[in-house]
Amino acid sequence: MHSDAGLTCVRVAFFRNLNLGQRRSHSPTSAELLDAFARVGVPDARNCRSNGTVIFTAPGGTEQARAVVRILGEVCGYSDAVLVRSARWVSKVARRLPDRPGINVTLFDGRADPGLPLPWIEPTTGLEILHLDHRHAITAWPADAAYGEPCGPVLARIMETPTTTRSAATFTLLADRLTGLAAP
Repeated sequence: MHSDAGLTCVRVAFFRNLNLGQRRSHSPTSAELLDAFARVGVPDARNCRSNGTVIFTAPGGTEQARAVVRILGEVCGYSDAVLVRSARWVSKVARRLPDRPGINVTLFDGRADPGLPLPWIEPTTGLEILHLDHRHAITAWPADAAYGEPCGPVLARIMETPTTTRSAATFTLLADRLTGLAAP
């Protein structure tokens, strides 16, 4: 059994609407993003994919990630939300993901669980919400759904807060990388 003991102070930043190098969306390059982390005292930051998912080491981590957003605003105009979760939390969520197509994890900092009976299917899109609490949702699209439909807006309406979504594949990759960091 794998231990998360080596993950103390390891964090994952999930930047909303950030795709490395896409200037039309005011996204930074990889070098700009990692430099911004270094400027806030986090030189060990590393990207996980190009979708604004960054692994780094810092107690807490939220203040550093928000400072990165402020720096990126000056560098490239990026000014969207960032959500930070502990590596342990990410690993725990990844271990719970169902093994089926169309699974996503949407993150947010909500006020309260809206109390939907789960699983719940959003009537207009068919999005199935399998898990929902005040910090995240695990969702699945029906097998016949047109992919590319974002689940974030559906959950943003339900939770009344900004959201960012990552695929099950990204969460699995994150968990694998974090397991490597936790290894003695």
